[in-house]
Amino acid sequence: MGPSGGNKLRRGGLGRRGGEPGAGARTAGTPRPARGPAPKRRRHPRRQSPRGARRAAIALACAAGAAWLAACAQVGPPQPPSANLPAAPAAFHIRRLGAQLELRWTAPQQTTDGVALQGAITPWLCLWPGGGAAAPPRHVPCPRRLRVGPAEPPGGSGGARLRLRELALRLPGVPPLPATAPRNFHLALLFANDGGRFGARSRFRLIPAMPVAPPPVWLPVRLDRRGILLRWRSPAPSRVRIERRRLGTIPPNGPAAAATSAPAAAAQGTAVATHRAGRSWRAVADVSTGVGQWLDRHISWGEIYGYRLYSLAGHGVEEVTSTASPVLTVPARNLFPPARPSELESVVSPPARPGAPYLVALSWLPLPPAPPVTIAGYNMYRRRIAAPWRRLNASLLLTPAFSDAASAPAGTRWQYAVTAVAASGVEGPKSAPVTVRLPPANP
Repeated sequence: MGPSGGNKLRRGGLGRRGGEPGAGARTAGTPRPARGPAPKRRRHPRRQSPRGARRAAIALACAAGAAWLAACAQVGPPQPPSANLPAAPAAFHIRRLGAQLELRWTAPQQTTDGVALQGAITPWLCLWPGGGAAAPPRHVPCPRRLRVGPAEPPGGSGGARLRLRELALRLPGVPPLPATAPRNFHLALLFANDGGRFGARSRFRLIPAMPVAPPPVWLPVRLDRRGILLRWRSPAPSRVRIERRRLGTIPPNGPAAAATSAPAAAAQGTAVATHRAGRSWRAVADVSTGVGQWLDRHISWGEIYGYRLYSLAGHGVEEVTSTASPVLTVPARNLFPPARPSELESVVSPPARPGAPYLVALSWLPLPPAPPVTIAGYNMYRRRIAAPWRRLNASLLLTPAFSDAASAPAGTRWQYAVTAVAASGVEGPKSAPVTVRLPPANP
């Protein structure tokens, strides 16, 4: 059976074994069975390639971004307009000086809700009575407000000086205290906008009301080799605070004034020219009661210094200072003379021939360094007994030795003395003189 016969048998419905009719075969004359719905084929999920996964992730991210942008573009609920209430001051410093208060501040630039201030603002003080160290309640209205300056632009700096009498509190239902019973109080600074509405206030500061003595009175100042010796007299027993400021440099050819005292001599010190401005005032010492003097060792010679004094009362947060004394101007010129040279010795050599001068060789001990004095050289002097001294050298001697050619008859008596000269040009005292008697000439 060829290949074509095998195909016919399959179409005829023969079975695979023995030629028996199969299940799907039908004989001649048998009606064709009706066909039902074809069974559904089971589909397996197709695996996605890596490139497709990346494309799907990018598409998902783009969709999320578009949704976010659409949400941001939506208009939120309307906000109320700003009340333009000034925020708390950016800086506030207060200092009591005797019966006065010194105020310094920096105005705010924004409102309490964080937007820029519009229009001018006016500084006010919030006064609160009470002597305790505890600050007043934060959200309680001020018992009394006091305007302390004109209207100013936001962010500016200002200041004021007030007398304590202007800050007297008159509270409802509280009897006033007698003048002999001082009352401490607290102060805070706040600003009002151009509509008269007040903003946030600063932190409260305690202002002690205890009395303080007037400032000390200057006594003549002294320049010491160790520094500047300040002296004063206090009107009442109290501690004293000393402030110092460098005013400039003494010019090389300036006046030779060693120091000036205030108030009258302060004008004389001001006449000394200054080359450059100094720093601000700085407290350098607090002196105990009853001392009356203080030595300033931390200076530089050749500089000009200004000093002022304060009386102190109380301690800590309740410390009170008086007003400042007149400024004392002190040019710290180094005018100290050198010490006296010692151990001056002489050796006389007679003339080698008649008519030749005598040769007197002199030597002494050099002066050791003694700050603030710097030795520039020496001068040699000679005289007859009880006669005036005469300097022998034309220029300063840089070494402790000198030779004098003396033309005088034998038996003449001379006296020699030496002095030291400082770098400032100040000459020191003469040494102990040495007496020389000229011997007879050699035959």
